[in-house]
Amino acid sequence: MTVLAQLSTVTASAAADGVEVRVNVEGRLVGLSLTPEALALGQKLADTIVRLTEEASATALNEGIEILAPHVATELTDELRALTLPVVPPQASEENYSTVETWAVPR
Repeated sequence: MTVLAQLSTVTASAAADGVEVRVNVEGRLVGLSLTPEALALGQKLADTIVRLTEEASATALNEGIEILAPHVATELTDELRALTLPVVPPQASEENYSTVETWAVPR
């Protein structure tokens, strides 16, 4: 199997609060499962999906780096690993971003 073929099979999942996401090595969402518990999250559902997608993306990217490692220079994998930071959970925010606001710069 070629390196590209191996990379194309990489997926990673993350789950919490009745939400499960699955992403590919590029971080693209390729699967989403929601339980009734997840649907009850209301406004926090989107935040949960984004957070879990970020977590799964970091895992998939790290798996991809490990597949590349034997085929590229050590400096490259070290640089890629340095760019792949662990996902830090977002700080709780009291702000409500559910209201759509529009604005324009005056001409």
